[in-house]
Amino acid sequence: MNPSYGPVEVKLFGTVYPDGEIIPKGKITFLGESPHATARLYIWQQPTNGLGRFREFDTITDGVIKEGMGMFSITGFSAQLENEVGLVGEEAKVTWEVSYEECSNC
Repeated sequence: MNPSYGPVEVKLFGTVYPDGEIIPKGKITFLGESPHATARLYIWQQPTNGLGRFREFDTITDGVIKEGMGMFSITGFSAQLENEVGLVGEEAKVTWEVSYEECSNC
């Protein structure tokens, strides 16, 4: 796994959004390894003054990563659901399915 991926398309499952909701232009950073990885998702904020930027969307802790060709999924506990919604334990478990373009020169 790379420590950072972006831009990526992320499908959300188990979040406050409907299952399958897509974030079309995201960036993901990792700290640690599966099954205890921490992943942070940033989403592109549309420019208001001509300059866009990424802003933090959510963080997964105790993440389990499953890799595939041009994609991976990470399942763990959502900081957004724990801190903002008040869910605990298994109730705060989410999955992100991440699609990215593979780079042959990276």
